[in-house]
Amino acid sequence: SLMEATRKHSKCVLNICFAYTGCYDIGCAVKAVAGEVERGEVDPSEVDGRLVRDRLLTHGMPPVDLLLRTSGEKRLSDFLPWQCGGAHLAFIDTLWPELSLWDLAQVILEYQDTR
Repeated sequence: SLMEATRKHSKCVLNICFAYTGCYDIGCAVKAVAGEVERGEVDPSEVDGRLVRDRLLTHGMPPVDLLLRTSGEKRLSDFLPWQCGGAHLAFIDTLWPELSLWDLAQVILEYQDTR
């Protein structure tokens, strides 16, 4: 299986997120922080971006370096808005089911040229 074949790899992380919305993620994180403040676990003066970030679904993951959007759409569509602040955004016309290794290689080469 793919998981077995790559279990010892640790240099890169590939996230594929389905049925995900950034508004829901950020809303849940803010609600979690608000609950901690309400219960007295966190002082309101301690609330900051780091505290919210640490409650996102992606907490513990490295920052997004490259976001690839397929289908020709040139928007994030509420996809990882917090996490993509410093990411290279790549938009290609290819639809997800037809994405090839060559498409991915071209995007990675473009990303490397920008770094």
